[in-house]
Amino acid sequence: MVLTETAKRWLIWSGVVTLILALRIGCVLHERSRPSPSKQVVQRPVERDYLVVVPKFHINV
Repeated sequence: MVLTETAKRWLIWSGVVTLILALRIGCVLHERSRPSPSKQVVQRPVERDYLVVVPKFHINV
């Protein structure tokens, strides 16, 4: 089977695009496999104003 010039170009471009996608997916998977750095959680005292719950008032018409 003989390929035309257009078919050869499409085949080369599809190979290039496939290679770029494979490299990108490989980089993403490699980055996700590393442990993420954890930040220290700072415990702040809870302010009394945040503990107040304001009731909702509904007006029935």
